[in-house]
Amino acid sequence: MRSTFLRTLSRLVLAVGLLSGLVWLGDTLSLYFRIPARDPHGSFQVRKMYAVKKKNGSTEFFFDDPAPETCVNALLPHQGYRPCWWVARHTQPLVDVCDSCSVTPTRSQ
Repeated sequence: MRSTFLRTLSRLVLAVGLLSGLVWLGDTLSLYFRIPARDPHGSFQVRKMYAVKKKNGSTEFFFDDPAPETCVNALLPHQGYRPCWWVARHTQPLVDVCDSCSVTPTRSQ
């Protein structure tokens, strides 16, 4: 009973690993051989938004100027770029910035 379960589990893990490898290989090959025929790289205007937490508990927001972000037309990240489908959905990323939020250790008395 136990050996059947372990055999089934190991086959399942192997199948998931092989399938993941095939998806990655297919994605990489489609990027390098331009399948379908399109530019492998794209670009989107991204405007970062910074949320600065103040000492009084309030939050102040600052915006960067829009800047182009290069992406790849693929399912997975390649060449150090994010996929275009992800960048298109995150054109205003939020960056949390803490202004003087360092925790000072308290001494036990």
